[in-house]
Amino acid sequence: MNAKPEIHFIGEDNFEAAVVQEQKPVLLLCLPQDDQYAQQINIVMETVAKSEVPLKIGLLNESFIGPFKKRYHVSGTPTFLILEEGREKNRSLGLADEQMLKALIADACPALR
Repeated sequence: MNAKPEIHFIGEDNFEAAVVQEQKPVLLLCLPQDDQYAQQINIVMETVAKSEVPLKIGLLNESFIGPFKKRYHVSGTPTFLILEEGREKNRSLGLADEQMLKALIADACPALR
């Protein structure tokens, strides 16, 4: 079980260092700050805290969502992606629940379970 996870805010200025150069997988949240935002953050935090997989949580700054969507061909939000060294391992489009996030993590990081 992980310690209480932290959220790292990701923008154009720190994407390379915070995501591409990161050694462990990054669960990246492409999540607009709408009425579902707080609930989605809570679900992510709870699920990652229970996970055996050492994940870094990255939350895209609102100003970076547009450029990120073009770079990674994201069609809508919310989208949850797992990246390793900047390469996509898995993604899910739509609102998250614990079961969906567990499956997303397990499929992307089978060797780390």
